[in-house]
Amino acid sequence: MLSASKQALKSSSTFVVVVLAAALVVTSSILVHVLFASNVNELTIELLAAIIAVVLVVASVGVTIHFQVRSETEREYRVELFRQKLKLYEDTLACIAKSDDDGVIADHEIEDMRNYARMTALVAGRDLMESLANFITSVESRRTLANEDHAGSFRSVVNAMRKDLGVVEGDVRQFVKMLMKE
Repeated sequence: MLSASKQALKSSSTFVVVVLAAALVVTSSILVHVLFASNVNELTIELLAAIIAVVLVVASVGVTIHFQVRSETEREYRVELFRQKLKLYEDTLACIAKSDDDGVIADHEIEDMRNYARMTALVAGRDLMESLANFITSVESRRTLANEDHAGSFRSVVNAMRKDLGVVEGDVRQFVKMLMKE
């Protein structure tokens, strides 16, 4: 989820690299055509053609490395973001589960949940944040984790986290219900 300015910068950088590579190829082909059309010593033509070929190979390797480094950097960013999300979601779920150990949720436990939700806002999508906000509002009014299936339920939070991570399929609310205290 790159911002619009970063995407514009990325696409303009890509455009510049492609234009420079195309200009180098066109210039080289014109130079080779002029050299072969003129009455210059064959050894000179072959040396210049070899130099042009080396320049083209170096330029193509440079362009390939440029795009490969960009791709690797983006991949590393996505992997680290996923790891951070997973850790934060685990901590958030542990906080929620711990808060209901005694069957009643105290103010400080709700505040802990709120703090985890605020940290989650840094990396979570809209659906997850909506689910967390509904859940915390529901917990505040009931002072317990309701074993229901509605927009503000624990099950909806778990499902929203799974959806936000994007690596697992399916709705598991019915199975989460089995794991909850009655």
